[in-house]
Amino acid sequence: MIVTTLLIGLVATALADLWQYGFLRYFDGSRPHWGKVGRWVVGIAREGRVIDAAIGKRPAVRHENALGWAFHYVIGIAYAVIYLAILALPRLPNSALAGAIYGILTLAAPLLFMKPAMGGGICGRNAPDPWASFAKTLSAHLSFGLCLWIATAVLG
Repeated sequence: MIVTTLLIGLVATALADLWQYGFLRYFDGSRPHWGKVGRWVVGIAREGRVIDAAIGKRPAVRHENALGWAFHYVIGIAYAVIYLAILALPRLPNSALAGAIYGILTLAAPLLFMKPAMGGGICGRNAPDPWASFAKTLSAHLSFGLCLWIATAVLG
């Protein structure tokens, strides 16, 4: 069960990343980049700095992009654990609707915690284009929820 859960989390995250790569290339020509998140993780580990509004002004740290990607996948696995625990409740089948709702619920973490912790404000309102930031985050999390549904249906 542990290996299956890890695999579901990894596969769902990877599939959602492929979706997001295409979405971002079409949306604004960018690519997913997790360097700022890696820098934030290092700031927590080294200095206990959870709230860091100046993260974008801090110098880059060694391997920050790789650290950010690793953190991203750890979170994807953690979300898979929670999703599978919810599905274990009576009368909650794995479905596209369940995955989509779960993906939308996971928006709470970036919109209410990660973005504010890194100076972006609640729901990313301090971003240069808050609506574009929101659309990217929504796309990532909704696709992740749907990819959890798919990975669970295939691997679970």
